[in-house]
Amino acid sequence: MDCTPLKDLSRNSYRWKIMVRITRMSEFRSPEKSTIYTLDFVAVDQQNFTMEGLVPGNRVDQFKDQLKEGCVYTIDKFDLSDPKKTYRSVDHPLRICFSMRTVLIEVLPPPENFPKFTYTALPFSRLSDRIDEKIVLSDVVGLVNKVTAVLPPSRNAKSHKRQVYITDGSEPAIVTLWGEQADLFDVDGLIDLSNEEPVIVLFVGMTVSQYSGLLAFKSTSVTRWYVNVPILEIAAVRERSKNMPSRIELQGGKQNDVDPTASSIIEIATFEPNDIMVAPDSSGRPKRKNVGTIKNPKTKKGLHFSDDD
Repeated sequence: MDCTPLKDLSRNSYRWKIMVRITRMSEFRSPEKSTIYTLDFVAVDQQNFTMEGLVPGNRVDQFKDQLKEGCVYTIDKFDLSDPKKTYRSVDHPLRICFSMRTVLIEVLPPPENFPKFTYTALPFSRLSDRIDEKIVLSDVVGLVNKVTAVLPPSRNAKSHKRQVYITDGSEPAIVTLWGEQADLFDVDGLIDLSNEEPVIVLFVGMTVSQYSGLLAFKSTSVTRWYVNVPILEIAAVRERSKNMPSRIELQGGKQNDVDPTASSIIEIATFEPNDIMVAPDSSGRPKRKNVGTIKNPKTKKGLHFSDDD
């Protein structure tokens, strides 16, 4: 039985067989994390068409040891279901749904030139139209110029984070990676790489919002990133940013470093208030005094301010 391209799948028949690479696997769990409701993934075929898919909770034990992110499979005897109502990884009217009868076979070796990931990266000008969009997640490409250390939870957040400052060559933006995503981001490796070449990253599976007038992208459970991959969007950012510094700056390299950092007003505007110069005192409690000084460039006089002001 020949494999059907994902673009040709419909509910008119259930006798489909597909060959796809599995990407962006994630678990949708109960609030207490003890139960897996669904095992979700994105499938991409050899023609670079994409669909979301899921393994229902009652089938997870049957397939979780077989299904591996990055591998290519033929999948037969599956169902088609409605897409998620919100936060879809790709925009498609259907989802692949595993059943008890589904047959999953890994293809070894995988065919040559089979897409390794899928993305729909839009320019910043179009991503601004997707602020607070909740139906489909967004993908973005940017030159990385600054990264923070892992920051503790602020305000009502439940998880730690890391902020990545990017530019498309014309405008700046902020990427916030939460929890495990923050831990997995290889800051040291990227800083080393930036000494040799610009580090331009494709981030996929992001929400879009706005912070201090800048585009702000936040990670989700399906967020992934790809560094200096050979795609047109990265080549375009490389060309637009060719005259910009490529060395990545680490902001707040030490968690307990209370020494002030010289920053422009534009840079200060991108900081979250609770993240500026927060460090524990001798009792271990957060300390926010001696936040900084703003100087008039003409008079050289400064205005000192602190959290107590």
